[in-house]
This record gives sequence, C-alpha cells and structure tokens, in this order.
Amino acid sequence: MAHYAWLNAENEVVNVIKGLDEDSLLDGEVVNWEEVYLEKALLFNADVTSVKRTSYNTYRNVHINEETGQASDTQEKAFRGNYASVGMTYDAENDIFLPHKPFDSWVLNLDTASYDPPVPMPEDYEITSYYWDETNQQWVAGDYPYKPNNDYT
Repeated sequence: MAHYAWLNAENEVVNVIKGLDEDSLLDGEVVNWEEVYLEKALLFNADVTSVKRTSYNTYRNVHINEETGQASDTQEKAFRGNYASVGMTYDAENDIFLPHKPFDSWVLNLDTASYDPPVPMPEDYEITSYYWDETNQQWVAGDYPYKPNNDYT
C-alpha cells in the first residue's frame, strides 16, 4: 500500500491518503498514480494543486524496517526525505518533504531532510533537558520557561 500527499499551491501538505502501489495497474495499464489521485483529490478539495507519493517508513532520509524499528539493511526504499504529514512542506527543488522549520536560525540539512541548529545540542542531552534560545542563539539547560495557557475554560 502506498501513501500520497495532497499539496496546495504553497506546496503545503493538506492531506495524506492510502492508495495503490506505484507499480499497480489500472485496467491492465501502467498509470501515473499521482495524476490519478490528483483527479480524485480535486473532487474533495479545490485547493489541491498536486499529489506526491510519500514513504510511510522514511524518516530523516532513512528507511526504517517496520519489524525492528531500525534502519533497513538497504536504503533504496528511502523516498522523499520524510513521510509526509499535514502541515509539512514539499520542497520541489530537492524532491523531499520537510517538517516545519523550528527557528529562523536553523538551516536545512539535505542529508537528513530536516533542520539543524547553528549550535549542536550538548552531548549530555539524554540526561539533561535543553531548549533552544533563539534570541541568544544557544541551548539552555532546564525546562522551557514559557508554558502554554492550558486554561481552556
């Protein structure tokens, strides 16, 4: 089973659906499933401008083995950087899906299909909590000081 991301004019993912594998035939014929699913998407959402196949098991440019949760022995199934989800962006130039850029200072890393901070996270991040301070361009130990307002009444 393949998955397909619906994109709007800004290349933002607005939906992801399950579909037929790219090598499946339609009435005995080879078809471009991205085009087929675009026609179907337009029946539901007029803002969809394109559809792109996405790999359910690809994360940070690595294909993950479903059974082990580890990187697959071969990476030929790694596809388009990341599994697309609503709100992500499709980078047409690099043919990858990207998560939201967390901070203006972070830079795109094409090897991992993600964004890297200008300063690496401290090595003891597994035992110490850190958050990124964009104003001072540094990692700060401790809990993030700004809590969301959880008063929903």
